[in-house]
Amino acid sequence: MNGSWKSLVNLLSVLKVKNVLAFDKEGVKWRYDLSSFQVKDNLWTRLAANTFYNPMVQAQLIWTQLDRFALTELKEMLKDCVNKDDDLLTQFTAPDVLISEIDQAQNFQDLCSLLKKAEVDPIEEKAE
Repeated sequence: MNGSWKSLVNLLSVLKVKNVLAFDKEGVKWRYDLSSFQVKDNLWTRLAANTFYNPMVQAQLIWTQLDRFALTELKEMLKDCVNKDDDLLTQFTAPDVLISEIDQAQNFQDLCSLLKKAEVDPIEEKAE
């Protein structure tokens, strides 16, 4: 499924957004890339975009449907993200509490709600 729309994004985004995984509520896993006919991916372009030249360019998302996923696969990926997090997901909530909440999620919607809450509110550790 390739998007026909185009958007203005910075050059560095086009160079970095490659092979990103996404999961949908229907249980389908996707990969997407940001692509632009205006960008040549080479050493000079990467050096310039990372230092002094990062203009806006037209780009589009290219979506590729992969396969179905099990909730356990998504949970494992999320827990890996929490373990590698540099204070974004864990800004308000301790990693072990967040991982425990991920383990307890029963469905995709539970995970979405958990992540939305984690980005703005502390998740309190449950008393045992």
